[in-house]
Amino acid sequence: MYNEYKVSFKSQFTNLGSLNVFRVGRQQCPKNFHRGFEYRDFFLLHYVIAGKGLYYVDNTKYQVEKGQAFLIYPHTWIDYRADAEDPWEYCWVGFNGADARLLMDSTMFRPDKPVAFFGGNRIQDLILNIYNSRGAKSHSVLMMTSRLYELISYLVEIAHKEFPSSPRDAEYVEKARIYIDERYNDHHLSVVGISQHLGLSRSRLFRAFKKILGISPLQYLTEQRIREACVLLARTEMPISEIAYRVGFENSLYFSKVFREKIRQTPSSYRRNPSSPSSSLEKIPTMLSAEKSSIRREIRGL
Repeated sequence: MYNEYKVSFKSQFTNLGSLNVFRVGRQQCPKNFHRGFEYRDFFLLHYVIAGKGLYYVDNTKYQVEKGQAFLIYPHTWIDYRADAEDPWEYCWVGFNGADARLLMDSTMFRPDKPVAFFGGNRIQDLILNIYNSRGAKSHSVLMMTSRLYELISYLVEIAHKEFPSSPRDAEYVEKARIYIDERYNDHHLSVVGISQHLGLSRSRLFRAFKKILGISPLQYLTEQRIREACVLLARTEMPISEIAYRVGFENSLYFSKVFREKIRQTPSSYRRNPSSPSSSLEKIPTMLSAEKSSIRREIRGL
């Protein structure tokens, strides 16, 4: 027998830049509880204290139970559902920042392996330490961040991995991604313009994207526009021509052609039966969103 509950804390101070706690909490979920496919703009780590459930990433389903943790990457379409008979109880911490991707790439988690098993209660204790430090005052914010570093340092330690060797390329790509994510609906946005704005040659930016993400800057821009179109198709009654214009396509016929190439169905058929767009798009490794990070401020000043 269990009693449903939820306790959580959302930080209002998320502009430290390097690493920020967005939210932290603990919950005993009702049977079959879930929210539907959605994506976050920050990392979100859950540790299952008891019970079990399912974690969906695109079209992949993971059974997760007591002693396991699952990581949600930013800008990845996910859903997770509590079991119908033994619904899970879990604790979580959401975070982001300029160093978040670099740090998480040094743990055992990967976009294609987002679930890991841990013996004992160490992960639970480290997450709840963050929750127990919650508060809006400066010293509480710093303590939460300190204990988040403690959690991630433990994950890095047991993974026996080192930091990636090309931080400069990752920095270029991340700056470009933030710039694209903020301006994807600009009809005049181009790879040349992005390169010039960041002070890089087009070929240099192309090589960095291919090395870090495995796709070109143009592919990333196009797929960001298609992802946003999927959201509007699924959640609004807006005409398809207006959606095309809003996500950066001047020609609705060209938008429909690109949409069909990427999603493998027409915008109209997708609207009738929406699903996770990432299942048809490239598997793009996610990086930081950094809503208020120092990188975002730097880009605006370029």
